[in-house]
Amino acid sequence: MSARRSGFTIVEIMIVVAIIGLVMAVVLPNYVVNKAKANRTVCISNLRMIRDYLNLLVIQEVKTQGAAVTMGELVPTYLKKTPWCPDDNSHRGYTLTTMSADPVCPADPAHHTLP
Repeated sequence: MSARRSGFTIVEIMIVVAIIGLVMAVVLPNYVVNKAKANRTVCISNLRMIRDYLNLLVIQEVKTQGAAVTMGELVPTYLKKTPWCPDDNSHRGYTLTTMSADPVCPADPAHHTLP
């Protein structure tokens, strides 16, 4: 009588590794694309929020549309903290110029813009 050994054969292990590799090859590119879309959506949402608070600041502080503005005027009163783009690793925050101009994303101003 031969003794039966328990465990996996090398072929079974190679099949499992191949299946995992195939699944990762399909999932990983989709993850990267979806993460980029999500970051762009978050950034545009932040830009809309800043624009809305700028309009509120114009109404409440009776400022003109061409007046210069900084993020410091929004942060303590209208925003809890300075919002930043998820693609901006240095967390610089958005660039503001005047009350009538839309805020600008520092990470990707070409693609992260308000419609």
